[in-house]
Amino acid sequence: MNVHVHNNKRMQSDLACCPAADAGRYRHINSCQHIYIRRLDVDHELESNKENAIAFYRTAYSGDPAKAVEMYVGSEYIQHNPLVGDGKQAFIEYFDKMASEYPGKEIEFVRAVAEGELVALHTHQTWPGNEEYITMDFFRFDSNGKIVEHWDSIQEVPGESKNGNPMY
Repeated sequence: MNVHVHNNKRMQSDLACCPAADAGRYRHINSCQHIYIRRLDVDHELESNKENAIAFYRTAYSGDPAKAVEMYVGSEYIQHNPLVGDGKQAFIEYFDKMASEYPGKEIEFVRAVAEGELVALHTHQTWPGNEEYITMDFFRFDSNGKIVEHWDSIQEVPGESKNGNPMY
């Protein structure tokens, strides 16, 4: 057995059944079950979806929801927030209204987690008047890497905490 390192991932292969691995050609899957290739593809897709979810949210939140929809949303947009209508146009109208009513709001992306077709974002938002909120947003992506569904929850950061731990 030889050990190969590719993108900081370790892989063992039996060179007798997989000479391509020894030659440095990692973009294949054969009977040796070198499924780590698929894992690298999945990891790249998950990272891409996280980056796109953040870019989508940042673009809409910063006052350009039409651009966010154009760049990051698929053929449909299913909305589960009861304060926002279903579909792309309702999303654009909601965020346009938010931008005009709450100029100067800020957002920090605390963490992003991806699994399968879902991305979860944990954010810390500061609104005019120094109101702070924590949000959890979940986005479902289609097979083309576009957002097609959204769920969220928001909570105001209280003045004091019984446990002393931050919410973000």
